[in-house]
Amino acid sequence: MKAKYLKENYKVFIKDGVNGPKPVYLIGNLGEFAGKDPGQTFCELTKRFGKVFGFYQGLTPSIVVSDPDLIQKILVKNFFKFNGRPMFPKLLSVADRFVDKLQQLDLKYPEGFDIQSLNERYALDSVTSTALGLETNAIADAEGCLMLQYMHAYHNSASPENPASGLARVYHWLEVLKILDIKHKRLAKECFDHLSQHMELERRKLNTSARTKNVLQHLLTYNATSKDHATNPARSPLTTTEILGLTSGMVGGGVGPTASALGFTLHCLAVHPRHQEKLWQEVQDVCGVEGVFTIDQVRQIDYLDQVINESLRLYPVAPGVARTCSEDCVVNGVQFRAGTEVRLMGITQYMDPEIYPDPLTFKPERFSKDELRHPGSWLPFGGGPRMCVGIRLAQLQLKVAIIKLLQNFEISTSDLTQDPLPVALRPHLSPRNGVHIRLKRRVH
Repeated sequence: MKAKYLKENYKVFIKDGVNGPKPVYLIGNLGEFAGKDPGQTFCELTKRFGKVFGFYQGLTPSIVVSDPDLIQKILVKNFFKFNGRPMFPKLLSVADRFVDKLQQLDLKYPEGFDIQSLNERYALDSVTSTALGLETNAIADAEGCLMLQYMHAYHNSASPENPASGLARVYHWLEVLKILDIKHKRLAKECFDHLSQHMELERRKLNTSARTKNVLQHLLTYNATSKDHATNPARSPLTTTEILGLTSGMVGGGVGPTASALGFTLHCLAVHPRHQEKLWQEVQDVCGVEGVFTIDQVRQIDYLDQVINESLRLYPVAPGVARTCSEDCVVNGVQFRAGTEVRLMGITQYMDPEIYPDPLTFKPERFSKDELRHPGSWLPFGGGPRMCVGIRLAQLQLKVAIIKLLQNFEISTSDLTQDPLPVALRPHLSPRNGVHIRLKRRVH
């Protein structure tokens, strides 16, 4: 790296009149955080240099803002100028690998192929890379990916199609049957060990990094509120076991539904070319055709939301929401007894013509902003305070993959395409026999 470039790079804040600690070549100001509490270090730097100061994360210039008025203007009035998120570039990078693999599959299988395995690998790589800072490389090496094997075992263990765990779900006194699920237990242990090692690496980064960059690092620095013996509020960090449970749950429970939602949406686009063309026109108008776009542009494509929602109406990954009644009660004239499991169904409503007219027809426009419906009639990610916590990441994963795919290919059916698509609960709604499509490269 040329010394002239380094010299000019480290003059950015001097030219802009931004105060801050003097950087060291190559490492910038990372030495300020070595072996120290990052939060405390930021407080000390703020006292020394003010509520707005600059520092270098290695070679990257960053501005730290602690002034509430400036923060408000950045987040609200000028939000369109500050739309970058640390995770978004990583998501774009994974989506590019997804498209590269599609190009290989298109060359190898010009008459069409089952895309669902690749959807799973994309969903896994994008979640682990953006949320955990862990590169699983499932797109390139499915067989050698431990996390992918664990995810499959996790789904199989919880699926009603699994005779042992399926019976245990129906008859709780048969929980002993779960000891037969040896493969799942072995992979779960290997996965936990792998995540534990990675967690320690991320913990060390917090001692030298200027800020948290992913969900795992936030969990490592998060202090949960609880009550002490005197019922006073107390804060304590999450335990290693708690963090491992949350992160492994992201892999086991979050990746599969996202992959299924992507598969169902691509199927709907393949069998409904008119709607695919309309979506493609909006993608071109907003994001262009070159493959480079921002998170703000993604949010501008209203028809993409409509297409995804209509696909999830026809093929609801989460057919309903389950709750257990904790006490005897009467709601809207219906008696509920304590201990009763209550299933709040979405899938039955989605096929009710009084709620969704002409329910068997694919009509994305029914989800336009002008259409009004009862909020209880739309439950793709659950509802209420216990709504799916990964909803925003899952939606972004879907949208980025679809935009990238449409910028490179036209999707159509193959000789093996089945419509309507056969489905199975594994334990979320999944394509039973895969998602068979054919791709045609776009010429720009």
